[in-house]
Amino acid sequence: MIEWGINNGIEWNDKLRVHDFKETGRGVITNDEIKENEILISIPEKFLIHSKSKFSLEKLNPPIISNNKKGITTSKITTIENNLQSPLSIFYRPFHESVNQFNSKQRISFHLIIEKLLKKNSIWYNYLDDLPIDYSITSTYDDKEIEYLGYPIYVEKVFKLKGDMISSFNSFKEILMRNYENDLNRTIIKLNDNGDDDDENNIIKLKEIINFELYKWCWGTIQSRTYYYNRNMKQNQQQQQQQQRQQQFDDKDDCTLVPLADLFNHSSFVDTEAMFNERKQCYQVITKTKFEKDTQVFISYGKHSNFTLMNYYGFIIENNNNNDSIPLIQEDAIPIQLLEEQQQQDLKSYEKKLSILEQYGLSIYGENSKFLITMDKELPFSWNYLSVLKVLLMTKEELNNQLELNLFHYDQPISKSNYEKVLNFLKNLSITQLTQFKNYLNSYNNNNIINYNKNNNNNNNNGGGGGGGGGSDEGGINDIINNGSSIGKRFEISYILENNKKMWEGCIEWVNLQHGSLATEDIFGL
Repeated sequence: MIEWGINNGIEWNDKLRVHDFKETGRGVITNDEIKENEILISIPEKFLIHSKSKFSLEKLNPPIISNNKKGITTSKITTIENNLQSPLSIFYRPFHESVNQFNSKQRISFHLIIEKLLKKNSIWYNYLDDLPIDYSITSTYDDKEIEYLGYPIYVEKVFKLKGDMISSFNSFKEILMRNYENDLNRTIIKLNDNGDDDDENNIIKLKEIINFELYKWCWGTIQSRTYYYNRNMKQNQQQQQQQQRQQQFDDKDDCTLVPLADLFNHSSFVDTEAMFNERKQCYQVITKTKFEKDTQVFISYGKHSNFTLMNYYGFIIENNNNNDSIPLIQEDAIPIQLLEEQQQQDLKSYEKKLSILEQYGLSIYGENSKFLITMDKELPFSWNYLSVLKVLLMTKEELNNQLELNLFHYDQPISKSNYEKVLNFLKNLSITQLTQFKNYLNSYNNNNIINYNKNNNNNNNNGGGGGGGGGSDEGGINDIINNGSSIGKRFEISYILENNKKMWEGCIEWVNLQHGSLATEDIFGL
């Protein structure tokens, strides 16, 4: 792979080499010290795979037709129009029309499928042949596995991700079938235009492209291995302005595959800069972290919870305490019954509480997952959530005395009795949630066989790398086996449920400690 890249103009830092690690699978190790701000890799624009990348075979690329014909001679215009009516152009017209009708993710998927089917006729052959044969992102889970996640927020999110993939494929299929008149046996590519049309080695048919398993592979590749790339999005916005379109361009065209850059595994403890260098016309990955000789080089694509990592990258990180959290279900966090009781008891006080929350940028609704619990032993409940509860549980007298100022101006409890009510509410919540997660975990354990490999890295299947959606240094628990007629147990699901159980146990422990502080009246030291 490295040799292929270097031979094709990819600049690979000669202080680096590919290495197989026991915990994280294949990754990158240093031959010598890597300093801060060193370029790890530079990839020419030609080898990026994004929504506007050119196909390896020139005839597959849609003709560029400009609406601005100023400066173009009449003969030149005639030549262009004649070329568009040539037999070759007519043959590939459905292909080009399909490309233009796809959204950005469908175009990348189509590009991957075509290049994969072109085999050695593709300039990306070596790269694509080295990618994983499958992925374990949650959109590839079967429905039963998703349901075993138990927690409604998790189940709803994963079904949404899976639904997005299926919907995208159905639209992809519909576009191709329409443009090729519903003929799955129709030849859409001839490798040699003068070759035998009946030679299977010379043609690619529509039925080879409309393949859900292949599309699912593309989806996993895009979800787990792409880097941020906004050049196409900027161009789309410029075109929109030039054409004075009123509607918003809602296709988030902001990613690219970067060959070899996905060899780097992930760590949340490093800083990385990845961007397209307009001056040099290449994509560069630059480390902001120093690496000693003979150590693994990591990249970072954000500080994410394990649930996010599992969804989009197909792995989790053990002991991801600084980033892990559980979003609370709205009805659990702020029960409707509590709000109704508040309104019935004293509507004016209730409205005043809402006004106070609004004044400080808070709400009884946990928009954008502001109602969270974490592994933080000092404060496992998010400040936003605690603050909302404290205000909601204020008495009329506390409101009249403006004791909310204790909370928002002096970072102190509103009152001892208020804090006690908050703690009682949180203890009941924590016990209920702990019981639920124990039930989720027991259900999963009792209905599945243990069948996983702790040492393999999912995105290193078939020799693939980890960066841009790869492995991790903090656990390396990524490759899950799912064989046979029964569903194998995925470590990710077990870990998520077990870890969430531990979070709620930590919450109960914290509440008990706070109750102990109240008993000694040491509330102002909290």
